[in-house]
Amino acid sequence: MSSPGNLVIFDLDGTLTARDTFIPFLLSFYKRRPAPLMRILLLGVPILQFALKRIDNATLKQKFLSAFTKGASRTQIDQHARLFVKHLMATGLRPAALSTLQTHIQNGDLVVLLSASFDFYVPYIAQQLKIHETICTQAEWRDDCLTGRLASPNCHGQRKVELLAALQQRHQGRKVIAYADNISDIPLLLLADDGFLISHSSRAIAKARQLGLSILHW
Repeated sequence: MSSPGNLVIFDLDGTLTARDTFIPFLLSFYKRRPAPLMRILLLGVPILQFALKRIDNATLKQKFLSAFTKGASRTQIDQHARLFVKHLMATGLRPAALSTLQTHIQNGDLVVLLSASFDFYVPYIAQQLKIHETICTQAEWRDDCLTGRLASPNCHGQRKVELLAALQQRHQGRKVIAYADNISDIPLLLLADDGFLISHSSRAIAKARQLGLSILHW
């Protein structure tokens, strides 16, 4: 009996894509549906609080989500998400990442997209790339409109480690390979059998080398 394929974890922003997707999504949505200007201007406060480490990544993310999309309908978000992903597929992917992803799929590996970005567009990216499973941050809806709040824990940092541990339990017997770019993803990479840091950050690279992780320059 042949052994099962590998369990392969891909981060999205900065790993499969050349840069972050969340802020570009918000800015491009703002062009289609401008939010009240005061909401946007007030983001300066949480940005400063985050820089001073007074709020965490999840709180900052929620502030941005609320400022740009609170009250937007599911139809408005979905229409924009499809257009945004279409443009991203044409211009925003790392060629080396795409090649690596396609090789894993062709080899029969089980590929999971594990992203801190939101469920109103990340699954469309996975669908276009023929990725088998998507785990990402969920946004809260009420009466078919975004509330601006999170409906799940932020899929970032330690939360990704917990999610990978759950995946390992579900798929015992599979070798785990993980690709991610952020220094916050290093614990995730350490949990995998083979973890690859995709980064140009000297700080992240130095830490990865210290811990014995492999480094790829996509």
